[in-house]
Amino acid sequence: MKEYQEYFTVRTKALLYGKNVEISNLFPHRHPFFITLKSDPKLHYMLPSFDFGIDINDFVQEGFILRICESVFDGFKKHVLENLAVNFPVEYKLLKKISPE
Repeated sequence: MKEYQEYFTVRTKALLYGKNVEISNLFPHRHPFFITLKSDPKLHYMLPSFDFGIDINDFVQEGFILRICESVFDGFKKHVLENLAVNFPVEYKLLKKISPE
């Protein structure tokens, strides 16, 4: 099945002490509260809140790239990005608009 509606690609970055880092895993998987980094998978970092773990879980599971349909982007911005921005710096921009083939 193909979807012909245009969508936005949303990419995320993780910062730790002001440096870009790559998250390798969230633990526990169902309700994440800890992360590990690709650079040091034996070291665990506690997330600032349970809600934050839930919010970023989808990003991590999808390789930090989400495709958001144009028709729901405003809701995504309001309910996800703005919630994250309450406690964390959030910056986003439209990289490109893609129509699936």
